[in-house]
Amino acid sequence: MFDEPLRWGTGDRFVAECTWDNTAASGGQFQRPPRDVPWGEGTNQEMCFMVAHLSEE
Repeated sequence: MFDEPLRWGTGDRFVAECTWDNTAASGGQFQRPPRDVPWGEGTNQEMCFMVAHLSEE
């Protein structure tokens, strides 16, 4: 969430990027050996998604 609403102009873009480290060397890795992580809403799944609400004033 942004503290203040963003003002958008013609041609402006909003880009969301998520990265994670699923390698054996990652300190947060709890799967040995590491497993592929599918998209989903579970705690053992990748949960990156972006929702935007646009309104005209």
